[in-house]
Amino acid sequence: IPPPPPPHIIIPKKSRSVGLAIHISRYSTEPAVILVACRLLCALSFSSFVNKTQLGELGAIEVTLEVFRRYGFGDVRHSTRYQGAVAWACKALASILLHKGNQTLFRDCFGISTVVDLLLETEHIEVIHGAAMILAAVCPPAEERFDAKDEGRMIQVEQVRTFDGLNRAKNVLFGHTDDCPEWLQNSWEVMGLDDEQLQNAKKEAEKKNERMEALLKEFLSRLDMFEEKETEVLPDQVASSSDELKNLLYRAY
Repeated sequence: IPPPPPPHIIIPKKSRSVGLAIHISRYSTEPAVILVACRLLCALSFSSFVNKTQLGELGAIEVTLEVFRRYGFGDVRHSTRYQGAVAWACKALASILLHKGNQTLFRDCFGISTVVDLLLETEHIEVIHGAAMILAAVCPPAEERFDAKDEGRMIQVEQVRTFDGLNRAKNVLFGHTDDCPEWLQNSWEVMGLDDEQLQNAKKEAEKKNERMEALLKEFLSRLDMFEEKETEVLPDQVASSSDELKNLLYRAY
């Protein structure tokens, strides 16, 4: 874990909230602070093409991957301390990757390898859920998988254990129930198709004269970005012990 940044480091000025969230996620070592910063990244990215673009340009993809590598692996005590931060980093990256340009940046740094390793190694349910979102965001449609195989190209989701990761997420989170969300079910089905099934899916799409599209909807809702907590507020000692104020309140009532 690198030391805190020297005082002369300047937070990027381009979109201060985006730059601030990235800056804190990169340099903080406190779990609660990283969690809040990653949650802010997720909220900023939510349903905003402009913010997704800025996040990609300013290095949010590399920063979230760095959070995974620092705090998502290792002994249980270490990963447990940071599980909330890593989970929100996953959710933030999943939202950021619902942008074609950012998916290119993700491929350039071969980020899927880190995500798949995280998903297969972690024992924290929240992290498994968030990492599965990332894989679903970059999972290609069946038609694209077939075209790549037909042309002799090896796409990145084929180079790592993507299906094993999705399969683990599906089994751990939902087992044999029917509660599996559509985004996970669809990605799991597409990555589980063999060559013959991919060819049939391609032919079916051609018959309907339509092209299958990858999932490009947000995984979370706006309400998921907020957290409501009860805070105990003790009464003011003077106000609660003053007979004059009590009489005044009684008369006002």
